[in-house]
Amino acid sequence: MFASSVHLDADCVLFGAVETVVFDTWGNTDIPRAAVLNAVMLAANFLLVLVCFKELKLATFDPSLAESLGIRPRLVNYALMSMTSMTLVAAFESVGSILVVTMLVTPASTALLFSQRLRHVVLLSVGLAGACSVGGHVLATTLPRTLFQWLGFKTVDDTSTAGMAALTCGMAFVAALLLSPQRGIVFQALRNWTLSFRIACEDLLGLLYRSHEVERDVTATDLQLHDHPRLISPLMRWLAIWLLTRRGEIVLTASGYALTPTGRQSAERVVRSHRLWELYMSQHFPLPDDHLHQTAARVEHFLSEDMLQQLEAELDRTDADPHGRAIPTK
Repeated sequence: MFASSVHLDADCVLFGAVETVVFDTWGNTDIPRAAVLNAVMLAANFLLVLVCFKELKLATFDPSLAESLGIRPRLVNYALMSMTSMTLVAAFESVGSILVVTMLVTPASTALLFSQRLRHVVLLSVGLAGACSVGGHVLATTLPRTLFQWLGFKTVDDTSTAGMAALTCGMAFVAALLLSPQRGIVFQALRNWTLSFRIACEDLLGLLYRSHEVERDVTATDLQLHDHPRLISPLMRWLAIWLLTRRGEIVLTASGYALTPTGRQSAERVVRSHRLWELYMSQHFPLPDDHLHQTAARVEHFLSEDMLQQLEAELDRTDADPHGRAIPTK
């Protein structure tokens, strides 16, 4: 009803004015009123989490279990939302809406990229929020002067602390998204490439083993053109051949590539996994024989020795696969 007559300072509402809170003091002291208000809310939040951590966790992640234990999840949820609302209103007065939303979402999102344990996420979120706040203020007072003087603008000294703190949070999230050891894009890509490279090496060993079974020589061209169940680049195949040669598992002879005794042991394990899985699938699932190879070609790279022993214990015989080819022994 009265919004049309209200004057809103966009800079103040959106970005806040953290730098000016020191002028609004508490009573006759030099303590900023915002510092007192936010300190009270910090203490209230800390007390709520410390006293009701179990109830908050159960009501949030498993309301049915919480209710069976006598905890009222709806009441806990209302208490949590009320505390969140009061915290946001208290923070909004001093830092503006952009930084409030940023600090509500970004530190927790960043922490989740490093851990999936709730206690670690809570502690890491608080630490990241504090570090980004301090770092944002330092950057707001130092970076603009350095950057703009280098560009030739002598009158720029600083920028908004709240805006720079929000930017610092965003930069921390992007860095975690890229470099987190568990969920970072860079490390995930590296793990995927490493897995693909291991599979390429094992497939080449398997090819040499099967070729020697039928007494056929394998040339370098055969290895490069080997039909692989995954999309493997020519560079990766060349690297796989180079690594197997360097590790002494394959050797280039006058008639082509051959397995060394060490390479034969590695190849036998891959082929054993492949043929045991084909035999297991043929005995437990009504699949035609021509459907077994592609599945086994993928599973063979992930069967541990314990799983192979379990397969052998369940199978009636382990001397040959469904196609009649001999299964290497351990």
